[in-house]
Amino acid sequence: MKFKNYFIIYLIFYFLLNIYLIQFTSQNYYWDEVVYLQLAKNLNQKESYNAYIKEGFRPILLPAILSFLNNNLIHHLIIILISTSFLFLAYDFLKYFFEEKIVFLSVILISFLQLYIFWSTKIMTETLSMLLITLTLIFYLKFKKTNKEVYIYLSIFISSLSILSKPLNLAFTTPFLLFILIENRKLITKLKFFKAFIAFLIPLIPLFIQGSIFYNNPLGSLIYQSKVTINPSDYFFYIKNFFKIFSFTSPFIIFGLLIFKKILKPFFIILLINFLILQLIFSNNVQERFMLPLFPLILPFIASGIDYITKKIKHSSLIIFIIALLILPSSFNSIINDPASTKLLIESTKELKDLPQGKIFCNSVPYCSFFGNKEVFIGNEVHKISFPPNKNEFLFILKNESIKYIFLDNYHLEPKYKDFIENNFKLLSHHQNAYKYTKLFLAN
Repeated sequence: MKFKNYFIIYLIFYFLLNIYLIQFTSQNYYWDEVVYLQLAKNLNQKESYNAYIKEGFRPILLPAILSFLNNNLIHHLIIILISTSFLFLAYDFLKYFFEEKIVFLSVILISFLQLYIFWSTKIMTETLSMLLITLTLIFYLKFKKTNKEVYIYLSIFISSLSILSKPLNLAFTTPFLLFILIENRKLITKLKFFKAFIAFLIPLIPLFIQGSIFYNNPLGSLIYQSKVTINPSDYFFYIKNFFKIFSFTSPFIIFGLLIFKKILKPFFIILLINFLILQLIFSNNVQERFMLPLFPLILPFIASGIDYITKKIKHSSLIIFIIALLILPSSFNSIINDPASTKLLIESTKELKDLPQGKIFCNSVPYCSFFGNKEVFIGNEVHKISFPPNKNEFLFILKNESIKYIFLDNYHLEPKYKDFIENNFKLLSHHQNAYKYTKLFLAN
Protein backbone atom coordinates (compact mmCIF):
# COMPACT_ATOMS: atom_id res chain seq x y z
CA MET A 1 0.00 0.00 0.00
CA LYS A 2 2.86 2.39 0.73
CA PHE A 3 3.94 2.34 -2.94
CA LYS A 4 0.40 3.28 -4.04
CA ASN A 5 0.38 6.21 -1.61
CA TYR A 6 3.74 7.43 -2.89
CA PHE A 7 2.50 7.01 -6.43
CA ILE A 8 -0.62 9.16 -5.83
CA ILE A 9 1.59 11.91 -4.39
CA TYR A 10 3.86 11.62 -7.44
CA LEU A 11 0.88 11.86 -9.83
CA ILE A 12 -0.23 15.11 -8.16
CA PHE A 13 3.30 16.47 -8.61
CA TYR A 14 3.35 15.27 -12.24
CA PHE A 15 -0.03 16.91 -12.95
CA LEU A 16 1.06 20.26 -11.45
CA LEU A 17 4.38 20.17 -13.30
CA ASN A 18 2.57 19.70 -16.61
CA ILE A 19 0.30 22.64 -15.80
CA TYR A 20 3.45 24.74 -15.36
CA LEU A 21 4.67 23.59 -18.79
CA ILE A 22 1.52 24.91 -20.50
CA GLN A 23 3.23 28.30 -20.84
CA PHE A 24 5.66 26.59 -23.26
CA THR A 25 3.43 23.99 -24.95
CA SER A 26 0.78 26.62 -25.75
CA GLN A 27 3.30 28.48 -27.91
CA ASN A 28 4.42 25.51 -29.98
CA TYR A 29 1.91 23.41 -31.94
CA TYR A 30 2.87 20.83 -34.56
CA TRP A 31 0.85 20.39 -37.77
CA ASP A 32 -1.27 17.52 -36.42
CA GLU A 33 -2.05 19.47 -33.25
CA VAL A 34 -3.38 22.43 -35.22
CA VAL A 35 -5.42 20.05 -37.37
CA TYR A 36 -7.09 18.57 -34.28
CA LEU A 37 -7.70 22.05 -32.86
CA GLN A 38 -9.36 23.13 -36.12
CA LEU A 39 -11.49 19.97 -36.25
CA ALA A 40 -12.55 20.53 -32.63
CA LYS A 41 -13.48 24.11 -33.51
CA ASN A 42 -15.53 22.87 -36.48
CA LEU A 43 -17.49 20.53 -34.19
CA ASN A 44 -17.89 23.20 -31.51
CA GLN A 45 -19.31 25.68 -34.02
CA LYS A 46 -21.50 22.97 -35.61
CA GLU A 47 -19.77 23.25 -38.98
CA SER A 48 -18.76 20.43 -41.30
CA TYR A 49 -16.04 18.27 -39.75
CA ASN A 50 -14.15 18.54 -43.06
CA ALA A 51 -14.44 22.34 -43.30
CA TYR A 52 -11.53 24.70 -44.06
CA ILE A 53 -8.59 22.26 -44.02
CA LYS A 54 -10.15 19.19 -45.73
CA GLU A 55 -8.87 16.75 -43.10
CA GLY A 56 -12.17 15.09 -42.30
CA PHE A 57 -10.53 11.65 -42.53
CA ARG A 58 -8.86 12.23 -39.15
CA PRO A 59 -10.05 10.12 -36.17
CA ILE A 60 -12.93 11.93 -34.51
CA LEU A 61 -12.62 11.02 -30.81
CA LEU A 62 -9.99 13.56 -29.70
CA PRO A 63 -11.57 16.52 -31.60
CA ALA A 64 -14.97 15.50 -30.16
CA ILE A 65 -13.57 15.60 -26.60
CA LEU A 66 -11.87 18.96 -27.21
CA SER A 67 -14.97 20.43 -28.88
CA PHE A 68 -17.06 20.61 -25.71
CA LEU A 69 -15.12 23.68 -24.56
CA ASN A 70 -13.49 25.88 -27.20
CA ASN A 71 -10.78 27.15 -24.87
CA ASN A 72 -7.03 26.80 -25.31
CA LEU A 73 -6.23 26.36 -21.61
CA ILE A 74 -8.98 23.75 -21.19
CA HIS A 75 -7.61 21.80 -24.18
CA HIS A 76 -4.20 21.56 -22.52
CA LEU A 77 -5.73 20.57 -19.18
CA ILE A 78 -7.66 17.78 -20.93
CA ILE A 79 -4.43 16.43 -22.47
CA ILE A 80 -2.66 16.60 -19.08
CA LEU A 81 -5.59 14.80 -17.44
CA ILE A 82 -5.43 12.07 -20.12
CA SER A 83 -1.66 11.57 -19.73
CA THR A 84 -1.91 11.50 -15.91
CA SER A 85 -4.85 9.09 -16.05
CA PHE A 86 -2.86 6.80 -18.33
CA LEU A 87 -0.08 6.56 -15.73
CA PHE A 88 -2.67 5.69 -13.06
CA LEU A 89 -4.21 2.98 -15.28
CA ALA A 90 -0.78 1.63 -16.25
CA TYR A 91 -0.09 1.14 -12.53
CA ASP A 92 -3.38 -0.72 -12.11
CA PHE A 93 -2.73 -2.88 -15.20
CA LEU A 94 0.82 -3.89 -14.26
CA LYS A 95 -0.24 -5.01 -10.77
CA TYR A 96 -1.71 -8.12 -12.42
CA PHE A 97 1.77 -9.22 -13.52
CA PHE A 98 4.45 -7.78 -11.25
CA GLU A 99 5.09 -7.12 -7.59
CA GLU A 100 4.12 -3.61 -6.53
CA LYS A 101 7.68 -2.36 -6.13
CA ILE A 102 8.40 -3.15 -9.81
CA VAL A 103 5.06 -1.62 -10.87
CA PHE A 104 5.82 1.59 -8.98
CA LEU A 105 9.31 1.87 -10.47
CA SER A 106 8.04 1.05 -14.00
CA VAL A 107 5.42 3.79 -14.11
CA ILE A 108 7.78 6.35 -12.58
CA LEU A 109 10.32 5.48 -15.30
CA ILE A 110 7.67 5.90 -18.02
CA SER A 111 6.95 9.43 -16.79
CA PHE A 112 10.71 10.17 -16.58
CA LEU A 113 11.53 9.28 -20.19
CA GLN A 114 11.88 12.18 -22.61
CA LEU A 115 9.72 10.51 -25.24
CA TYR A 116 6.74 10.29 -22.89
CA ILE A 117 7.31 13.71 -21.27
CA PHE A 118 7.41 15.41 -24.66
CA TRP A 119 4.57 13.65 -26.52
CA SER A 120 2.23 13.46 -23.53
CA THR A 121 2.02 17.26 -23.59
CA LYS A 122 1.08 17.44 -27.29
CA ILE A 123 -2.55 17.75 -28.43
CA MET A 124 -2.35 14.51 -30.34
CA THR A 125 -3.86 11.03 -30.16
CA GLU A 126 -0.92 9.12 -28.61
CA THR A 127 -1.80 9.24 -24.90
CA LEU A 128 -5.56 8.96 -25.51
CA SER A 129 -4.95 5.83 -27.58
CA MET A 130 -2.65 4.39 -24.89
CA LEU A 131 -5.21 5.12 -22.18
CA LEU A 132 -7.99 3.31 -24.07
CA ILE A 133 -5.85 0.26 -24.87
CA THR A 134 -4.77 0.01 -21.22
CA LEU A 135 -8.38 0.34 -20.06
CA THR A 136 -9.35 -2.42 -22.54
CA LEU A 137 -6.80 -4.75 -20.97
CA ILE A 138 -7.79 -3.87 -17.39
CA PHE A 139 -11.45 -4.69 -18.03
CA TYR A 140 -10.49 -7.99 -19.63
CA LEU A 141 -8.28 -8.91 -16.69
CA LYS A 142 -11.10 -7.98 -14.29
CA PHE A 143 -13.36 -10.33 -16.25
CA LYS A 144 -10.81 -13.16 -15.90
CA LYS A 145 -10.51 -12.47 -12.18
CA THR A 146 -14.23 -12.07 -11.32
CA ASN A 147 -15.94 -13.88 -14.23
CA LYS A 148 -18.44 -11.01 -14.43
CA GLU A 149 -19.66 -10.64 -18.02
CA VAL A 150 -20.03 -6.87 -17.80
CA TYR A 151 -16.23 -6.52 -17.81
CA ILE A 152 -15.72 -8.40 -21.07
CA TYR A 153 -18.38 -6.27 -22.77
CA LEU A 154 -16.69 -3.12 -21.42
CA SER A 155 -13.34 -4.42 -22.69
CA ILE A 156 -14.76 -4.96 -26.18
CA PHE A 157 -16.55 -1.58 -26.12
CA ILE A 158 -13.37 0.33 -25.12
CA SER A 159 -11.22 -1.59 -27.63
CA SER A 160 -13.63 -0.50 -30.36
CA LEU A 161 -13.60 3.08 -29.04
CA SER A 162 -9.81 3.10 -29.28
CA ILE A 163 -10.15 2.82 -33.09
CA LEU A 164 -11.84 6.25 -33.03
CA SER A 165 -8.74 7.65 -31.34
CA LYS A 166 -6.29 6.01 -33.74
CA PRO A 167 -7.47 3.82 -36.67
CA LEU A 168 -4.16 1.93 -36.60
CA ASN A 169 -5.39 0.46 -33.29
CA LEU A 170 -7.36 -1.91 -35.51
CA ALA A 171 -4.05 -3.81 -35.88
CA PHE A 172 -4.14 -4.36 -32.10
CA THR A 173 -7.90 -4.71 -31.58
CA THR A 174 -8.50 -7.38 -34.23
CA PRO A 175 -6.02 -10.01 -32.95
CA PHE A 176 -6.89 -9.17 -29.33
CA LEU A 177 -10.61 -9.76 -29.92
CA LEU A 178 -9.81 -13.01 -31.72
CA PHE A 179 -7.74 -14.01 -28.70
CA ILE A 180 -10.71 -13.28 -26.41
CA LEU A 181 -13.03 -15.39 -28.58
CA ILE A 182 -10.60 -18.32 -28.73
CA GLU A 183 -9.69 -18.26 -25.03
CA ASN A 184 -13.34 -18.06 -23.96
CA ARG A 185 -14.93 -20.10 -26.74
CA LYS A 186 -16.54 -22.56 -24.30
CA LEU A 187 -18.33 -19.74 -22.48
CA ILE A 188 -19.68 -17.92 -25.56
CA THR A 189 -23.29 -18.62 -26.52
CA LYS A 190 -25.05 -17.06 -29.51
CA LEU A 191 -26.67 -14.48 -27.22
CA LYS A 192 -23.36 -13.54 -25.61
CA PHE A 193 -21.71 -13.28 -29.02
CA PHE A 194 -24.53 -10.96 -30.16
CA LYS A 195 -24.06 -8.76 -27.06
CA ALA A 196 -20.32 -8.64 -27.71
CA PHE A 197 -20.90 -7.71 -31.34
CA ILE A 198 -23.23 -4.84 -30.30
CA ALA A 199 -20.63 -3.66 -27.74
CA PHE A 200 -18.05 -3.55 -30.53
CA LEU A 201 -20.36 -1.92 -33.09
CA ILE A 202 -21.82 0.99 -31.08
CA PRO A 203 -18.58 3.03 -30.71
CA LEU A 204 -17.92 2.70 -34.46
CA ILE A 205 -21.19 4.42 -35.47
CA PRO A 206 -19.48 7.88 -35.72
CA LEU A 207 -16.84 6.29 -37.96
CA PHE A 208 -19.52 4.86 -40.25
CA ILE A 209 -21.30 8.23 -40.40
CA GLN A 210 -17.99 9.99 -41.11
CA GLY A 211 -17.24 7.57 -43.97
CA SER A 212 -20.75 7.86 -45.43
CA ILE A 213 -20.64 11.67 -45.48
CA PHE A 214 -17.15 12.17 -46.92
CA TYR A 215 -16.57 8.97 -48.94
CA ASN A 216 -20.10 7.66 -49.67
CA ASN A 217 -19.07 4.46 -47.91
CA PRO A 218 -19.55 3.61 -44.20
CA LEU A 219 -16.01 2.20 -44.16
CA GLY A 220 -14.63 5.01 -46.36
CA SER A 221 -12.81 6.85 -43.58
CA LEU A 222 -11.19 3.65 -42.35
CA ILE A 223 -10.18 2.64 -45.90
CA TYR A 224 -8.66 6.07 -46.54
CA GLN A 225 -6.75 5.90 -43.24
CA SER A 226 -5.50 2.44 -44.20
CA LYS A 227 -4.13 3.73 -47.50
CA VAL A 228 -2.44 6.62 -45.74
CA THR A 229 -1.04 4.79 -42.70
CA ILE A 230 -0.79 1.06 -43.37
CA ASN A 231 2.24 0.07 -45.41
CA PRO A 232 5.11 -2.12 -44.15
CA SER A 233 8.00 0.11 -43.24
CA ASP A 234 11.52 -0.02 -41.79
CA TYR A 235 11.33 -3.07 -39.54
CA PHE A 236 14.64 -2.34 -37.79
CA PHE A 237 14.11 1.36 -37.00
CA TYR A 238 12.96 0.72 -33.43
CA ILE A 239 15.75 -1.76 -32.73
CA LYS A 240 18.35 0.68 -34.06
CA ASN A 241 16.88 3.49 -31.94
CA PHE A 242 16.15 1.44 -28.81
CA PHE A 243 18.81 3.21 -26.74
CA LYS A 244 17.62 6.64 -27.88
CA ILE A 245 13.98 5.78 -27.06
CA PHE A 246 14.63 4.27 -23.61
CA SER A 247 17.56 6.52 -22.74
CA PHE A 248 19.59 5.65 -19.61
CA THR A 249 17.18 2.83 -18.69
CA SER A 250 17.85 0.68 -21.78
CA PRO A 251 20.93 -1.30 -20.54
CA PHE A 252 18.93 -2.62 -17.58
CA ILE A 253 16.56 -4.62 -19.81
CA ILE A 254 19.27 -7.29 -20.13
CA PHE A 255 19.16 -7.97 -16.39
CA GLY A 256 15.36 -7.78 -16.45
CA LEU A 257 15.15 -10.52 -19.06
CA LEU A 258 17.40 -12.72 -16.92
CA ILE A 259 14.72 -12.79 -14.22
CA PHE A 260 11.87 -13.11 -16.71
CA LYS A 261 10.47 -16.14 -14.84
CA LYS A 262 9.35 -13.88 -11.99
CA ILE A 263 6.56 -12.45 -14.16
CA LEU A 264 3.19 -13.82 -13.05
CA LYS A 265 1.62 -14.25 -16.50
CA PRO A 266 4.43 -14.15 -19.09
CA PHE A 267 2.36 -15.60 -21.95
CA PHE A 268 -0.16 -12.76 -21.82
CA ILE A 269 2.59 -10.11 -21.75
CA ILE A 270 4.37 -11.66 -24.76
CA LEU A 271 1.06 -11.85 -26.63
CA LEU A 272 0.32 -8.17 -26.02
CA ILE A 273 3.80 -7.14 -27.13
CA ASN A 274 3.28 -9.04 -30.39
CA PHE A 275 -0.14 -7.44 -30.96
CA LEU A 276 1.30 -3.95 -30.48
CA ILE A 277 4.31 -4.70 -32.68
CA LEU A 278 1.82 -5.37 -35.49
CA GLN A 279 0.98 -1.65 -35.38
CA LEU A 280 4.62 -0.74 -35.85
CA ILE A 281 5.18 -3.21 -38.69
CA PHE A 282 2.22 -2.03 -40.76
CA SER A 283 2.70 1.70 -40.25
CA ASN A 284 3.91 3.56 -43.35
CA ASN A 285 5.90 5.89 -41.14
CA VAL A 286 8.51 5.22 -38.49
CA GLN A 287 8.67 7.57 -35.56
CA GLU A 288 10.01 7.05 -32.07
CA ARG A 289 6.66 8.09 -30.53
CA PHE A 290 4.97 5.06 -32.08
CA MET A 291 6.79 2.98 -29.44
CA LEU A 292 4.84 4.67 -26.62
CA PRO A 293 2.09 1.98 -26.39
CA LEU A 294 4.80 -0.59 -25.66
CA PHE A 295 6.20 1.38 -22.70
CA PRO A 296 3.99 -0.26 -20.02
CA LEU A 297 5.04 -3.70 -21.30
CA ILE A 298 8.78 -3.08 -21.70
CA LEU A 299 9.51 -0.81 -18.71
CA PRO A 300 8.74 -3.54 -16.12
CA PHE A 301 11.62 -5.59 -17.54
CA ILE A 302 13.86 -2.53 -17.22
CA ALA A 303 12.55 -1.87 -13.70
CA SER A 304 13.21 -5.51 -12.77
CA GLY A 305 16.76 -5.13 -14.08
CA ILE A 306 17.27 -1.98 -12.01
CA ASP A 307 15.89 -3.74 -8.94
CA TYR A 308 18.22 -6.70 -9.55
CA ILE A 309 21.28 -4.43 -9.89
CA THR A 310 20.46 -2.40 -6.77
CA LYS A 311 20.33 -5.59 -4.73
CA LYS A 312 23.64 -6.90 -6.08
CA ILE A 313 25.85 -3.82 -6.31
CA LYS A 314 26.66 -1.53 -3.40
CA HIS A 315 25.51 2.10 -3.75
CA SER A 316 23.97 1.32 -7.16
CA SER A 317 20.63 2.86 -6.10
CA LEU A 318 22.33 6.19 -5.43
CA ILE A 319 24.24 6.06 -8.73
CA ILE A 320 21.07 5.30 -10.74
CA PHE A 321 19.18 8.06 -8.90
CA ILE A 322 21.90 10.62 -9.70
CA ILE A 323 21.94 9.56 -13.39
CA ALA A 324 18.14 9.96 -13.55
CA LEU A 325 18.30 13.43 -11.98
CA LEU A 326 21.02 14.49 -14.43
CA ILE A 327 19.01 13.32 -17.45
CA LEU A 328 15.60 14.59 -16.31
CA PRO A 329 16.33 18.30 -17.05
CA SER A 330 17.12 17.42 -20.67
CA SER A 331 13.69 15.79 -20.95
CA PHE A 332 11.97 19.02 -19.93
CA ASN A 333 14.37 21.05 -22.03
CA SER A 334 12.98 19.25 -25.10
CA ILE A 335 9.70 21.05 -24.38
CA ILE A 336 11.08 24.42 -23.28
CA ASN A 337 13.66 24.69 -26.09
CA ASP A 338 12.17 22.52 -28.83
CA PRO A 339 14.36 22.96 -31.96
CA ALA A 340 11.27 22.35 -34.12
CA SER A 341 9.28 25.04 -32.31
CA THR A 342 6.54 26.66 -34.40
CA LYS A 343 6.31 29.77 -32.22
CA LEU A 344 7.32 32.13 -35.05
CA LEU A 345 4.87 30.49 -37.44
CA ILE A 346 2.00 30.79 -34.95
CA GLU A 347 2.76 34.45 -34.18
CA SER A 348 2.98 35.25 -37.91
CA THR A 349 -0.27 33.52 -38.85
CA LYS A 350 -2.09 35.20 -35.96
CA GLU A 351 -1.32 38.53 -37.65
CA LEU A 352 -3.47 37.42 -40.60
CA LYS A 353 -6.57 38.02 -38.45
CA ASP A 354 -6.02 41.77 -38.73
CA LEU A 355 -6.14 41.72 -42.56
CA PRO A 356 -9.34 42.12 -44.61
CA GLN A 357 -10.95 38.79 -45.51
CA GLY A 358 -9.81 37.03 -48.67
CA LYS A 359 -8.54 33.68 -49.89
CA ILE A 360 -4.91 32.83 -49.23
CA PHE A 361 -2.24 30.51 -50.59
CA CYS A 362 -0.44 29.04 -47.57
CA ASN A 363 1.97 26.12 -47.35
CA SER A 364 1.10 25.69 -43.63
CA VAL A 365 -2.61 25.16 -44.27
CA PRO A 366 -4.00 24.51 -40.75
CA TYR A 367 -2.02 27.41 -39.22
CA CYS A 368 -3.39 30.02 -41.65
CA SER A 369 -6.87 28.61 -41.13
CA PHE A 370 -6.94 28.15 -37.34
CA PHE A 371 -4.68 30.96 -36.10
CA GLY A 372 -5.13 33.34 -39.05
CA ASN A 373 -8.87 32.78 -39.54
CA LYS A 374 -8.39 32.88 -43.31
CA GLU A 375 -9.92 30.79 -46.09
CA VAL A 376 -7.00 28.75 -47.41
CA PHE A 377 -7.07 27.56 -51.01
CA ILE A 378 -6.23 23.84 -51.10
CA GLY A 379 -4.99 22.78 -54.52
CA ASN A 380 -4.36 19.13 -53.65
CA GLU A 381 -6.94 17.64 -51.30
CA VAL A 382 -5.21 14.26 -51.19
CA HIS A 383 -1.98 15.68 -49.73
CA LYS A 384 -3.60 18.81 -48.20
CA ILE A 385 -1.29 21.11 -50.17
CA SER A 386 -2.26 24.69 -50.93
CA PHE A 387 0.15 25.50 -53.74
CA PRO A 388 -0.21 23.74 -57.14
CA PRO A 389 2.86 21.90 -58.49
CA ASN A 390 3.89 24.39 -61.20
CA LYS A 391 4.04 28.15 -61.74
CA ASN A 392 1.57 28.30 -64.66
CA GLU A 393 -1.14 26.52 -62.69
CA PHE A 394 -0.38 28.80 -59.73
CA LEU A 395 -0.94 31.92 -61.88
CA PHE A 396 -4.13 30.45 -63.38
CA ILE A 397 -5.61 29.76 -59.92
CA LEU A 398 -4.44 33.14 -58.67
CA LYS A 399 -6.52 34.82 -61.36
CA ASN A 400 -9.61 32.61 -61.33
CA GLU A 401 -9.99 31.93 -57.59
CA SER A 402 -9.61 35.56 -56.46
CA ILE A 403 -6.63 34.80 -54.21
CA LYS A 404 -5.80 37.87 -52.15
CA TYR A 405 -2.73 36.82 -50.10
CA ILE A 406 0.27 34.49 -50.38
CA PHE A 407 1.89 33.15 -47.21
CA LEU A 408 5.27 31.40 -47.40
CA ASP A 409 7.36 29.74 -44.70
CA ASN A 410 10.08 27.10 -44.48
CA TYR A 411 8.42 25.06 -41.72
CA HIS A 412 6.62 22.96 -44.31
CA LEU A 413 7.00 22.11 -48.00
CA GLU A 414 7.72 25.24 -50.05
CA PRO A 415 6.57 25.64 -53.69
CA LYS A 416 9.29 25.11 -56.30
CA TYR A 417 8.59 28.58 -57.71
CA LYS A 418 9.21 30.34 -54.37
CA ASP A 419 11.76 32.69 -55.94
CA PHE A 420 9.24 33.77 -58.58
CA ILE A 421 6.75 34.71 -55.84
CA GLU A 422 9.37 36.64 -53.87
CA ASN A 423 10.44 38.61 -56.97
CA ASN A 424 6.99 39.41 -58.40
CA PHE A 425 4.62 40.11 -55.51
CA LYS A 426 4.51 42.87 -52.94
CA LEU A 427 5.93 41.86 -49.55
CA LEU A 428 3.59 42.81 -46.67
CA SER A 429 5.52 41.28 -43.76
CA HIS A 430 8.64 39.23 -43.08
CA HIS A 431 9.59 37.49 -39.82
CA GLN A 432 12.71 35.47 -39.24
CA ASN A 433 14.73 33.76 -36.52
CA ALA A 434 17.97 31.78 -36.67
CA TYR A 435 16.44 28.88 -38.62
CA LYS A 436 12.98 29.76 -39.88
CA TYR A 437 11.19 32.51 -41.78
CA THR A 438 7.65 33.56 -42.70
CA LYS A 439 6.68 35.95 -45.51
CA LEU A 440 3.32 37.43 -46.46
CA PHE A 441 2.69 38.82 -49.96
CA LEU A 442 -0.19 40.71 -51.52
CA ALA A 443 -1.48 38.64 -54.43
CA ASN A 444 -3.34 41.39 -56.29
